Formats: sequence, C-alpha cells, structure tokens
Amino acid sequence: MATVNTVTGPVEVSDLGQTSMHEHFVYGFPGHQFDISVDCFKEERDLPILIKEAELFKSLGYKTLVDASVVDTGRNPELLKKISETVGINIICVSGWYADMYAATSYWVGRASMGADIDSEIYESFVTETTKGIGFTDIKAGMLKISTSFNQITDYEKHFISACAKASRDTGRPITTHADGSTMGLEQAGLLLEAGAQPERVLIGHMCGCTDTEYLKKILALGVNIGFDRFGIEGFDFMMTPTDEERVTTLIALLKDGYADQIMLGHDTVKIDLGRPFKLSPAAQKFKDHTTPRVVVEFVLPRLREAGISDADIEKLMVGNPAKFLA
Repeated sequence: MATVNTVTGPVEVSDLGQTSMHEHFVYGFPGHQFDISVDCFKEERDLPILIKEAELFKSLGYKTLVDASVVDTGRNPELLKKISETVGINIICVSGWYADMYAATSYWVGRASMGADIDSEIYESFVTETTKGIGFTDIKAGMLKISTSFNQITDYEKHFISACAKASRDTGRPITTHADGSTMGLEQAGLLLEAGAQPERVLIGHMCGCTDTEYLKKILALGVNIGFDRFGIEGFDFMMTPTDEERVTTLIALLKDGYADQIMLGHDTVKIDLGRPFKLSPAAQKFKDHTTPRVVVEFVLPRLREAGISDADIEKLMVGNPAKFLA
C-alpha cells in the first residue's frame, strides 16, 4: 500500500480520508523572522489556539490537512507535529520557497553570484527534506512546492521550478504551487512538465481565483490537477479574489464538463500571522473573519449537491483525488 509522509510519519493513503489541500496554521511574509522587537509567536500562548483550529477541522470531518507554508514563510514542522499528535489529525508539510515578489531572494542570488550551482543545491534541498528529514528533525515533507509572482515567472523562480520538477521525478513526491492572483497557472504547468514532472503529480494552486473556464480547461488539458483552494477568501482587493459564489459557479461548470478527477479543494486559511500584527481596515477584517475551515463543508458542498453534482464526484474532490495525488 502506498504511503505519504506526514509530520508524525508515513500514513497509508487509504487512511487519509477527507483532505483539505491548502491551509496554513502559521504564516508570515518573508522577513518576519527579523522583526523581533514586537510581540511575535509564542508557543505557550499560541499552540492552544492552533490546536483549537485543528479540532475545528476534525469536527468538520477532515482527517488530513496540507499545511502549505514554505521555509521562508514560517514553516515549523515540529509545531505541526505537536498539533497533529494532540488532535489526532494528519498534517502534511511541504518543501519549498516563496515567490520572487515577496521572497527573501538574497541568499540564493548571493550564492549564485559567488559561483554556487544553486540549481543543484535547491534540488538537493527538495530531495533531502522529502527523503531524510527537515533540518535536524526526522520529519519529512510529503509534498514539494513552487511559487510564482503576479503575472510573471521570474528567472529566480525558474530555478525552483526546474529543481522541483526533477526532485518530484526522482522521489515520486507530488508538487503543489502558489500562483499569485491566480495568474501564470498555464505557464507553471508547462514549465514543470518541460522539466520532467509527471502531470498527474502536479497541482496548480489558487486557480479558483480565475472564473474563465476555458482558460482552466487549457490547464486541465495538460493532465495536471488544479486547486480550488481559497474558499472563504473573498472581497479582498489585495488577493484579487472573486466571491465564493462565483467560485462555486465555475467549479460546477467544470464538474459538469467532466473534470471531477482533476480538482481538489481547500481554504488557504491562516490562523496566526507571524511578525508585526496587522492593523486591518474594516473591509480587511471582514475578509479575515470569513476565512474559516467551515466554508467548503457548510457552503460549497451543499451548493454542489443543489446543482446536481453526484456524491461520487464530491467524494473525489474531498477524498479520492487527494489520496490518488499524494500516493
């Protein structure tokens, strides 16, 4: 039986159950690590909050979560392991870096300027974190992740795309992506496949920000998967999000056109922001309050059933497709 790496060890894919494919327990824009003069994350204070969030997911029927935070946005596999063990829910973490438009690029750029072969080094990092362990732990990432900027894929990002595709090919681990503003999804897929990734092992993320079904079908025609993984994030200009109603309408259209085998769901929730606290506008606070794990189960699935989507197709979205992809 195939297994997937979780933060507590390998789990048989048949035991993954209902799965949310893109969430974040903690998240910070790269650089948050250096803003240490403010009241940042404190485990003794904040771990109970994260445990409560995991318990909410579990109460909604989720048995597995993908925490998609990458190394420069606050990935903390040991923290995730504590949450997983306390709540009894599977958590899968990822190996990857953030998009050029936000990332702390100087490390890799600096190494390249001094003659380092960063393509080989990035590849080695992907392989090590999925086969040996992250840092000084034995916790292995279950997925690889690449990210691209809004309306462009930079030369910096192409290093990671190439290395990620090769690491996926050599380790068998699947790839998820961050497509900023739901742009460059088709280009992400093309570059990953060109570099050797298997299409069925690729999940192009955040495609629910696009309501153009013909564009989405061009991506799906390549044989890759797409993520409708930002349910609950609506009405926030910074993230250029459609409404959940618009997302559901687009999803229903794709399902009725026969793409149920290539779509997975999630919310992209962030429970705790790392770094300096945000002073949110009323509109942004409304957005923040609406991003909860409840949206898929309590809003999306009922709307799918009302539209005549079969229980078999809903089972694929929530259970079958994640298990097949993560195997």
